[in-house]
Amino acid sequence: MTVAQQTKAIVLALRDWCRANSGSVFVATDLLHLLDQLRSKPGAPRLGILFFEQQPRDPDRSENGRLDNTFKIVISRGRSLKLEPGQSLTEGSAGGKPMFDLVEEAREIILALRLDDRDPETPDTPGSINGEDTIPVYKGASLFEVQGMLLDAMELRVSLAAQGTVQPPSTTYWGAENTPPP
Repeated sequence: MTVAQQTKAIVLALRDWCRANSGSVFVATDLLHLLDQLRSKPGAPRLGILFFEQQPRDPDRSENGRLDNTFKIVISRGRSLKLEPGQSLTEGSAGGKPMFDLVEEAREIILALRLDDRDPETPDTPGSINGEDTIPVYKGASLFEVQGMLLDAMELRVSLAAQGTVQPPSTTYWGAENTPPP
């Protein structure tokens, strides 16, 4: 699956849950867009999906094209209206659920995703994603931080497997008679 397809899958998985919690989900193009959208509607939970990075699954074997696409799912209510902002973490805000509960529910929805892009005609074709690669890898949750500043939000980090281009074996070999230039 491509990054775009994985992003859409995350949004679709979280959409109904967001609506049930009077919230919404959106795809952020960058950090500024994410912050702007999270603060646009205080009170209701907003989830921003931000593509974070792509790394080889096994750095020692990057030629096999196996990749991990990491996403940040940032959850916020804009600004808490509580006199003690920390109360919204455990007691909720404006009749909504506590932030810790929202984060745990979103985590469970994401971890229940199964992203399978195998061709049903040839499910064991080399290079296709199969087995445990269809399961999101949970990378953790934490307070959301931007340039050392903690914000009124929390983030989940997950990575999803992808298959990039498999590098063919090299046809150029260097031997004693063919030494590389200095």
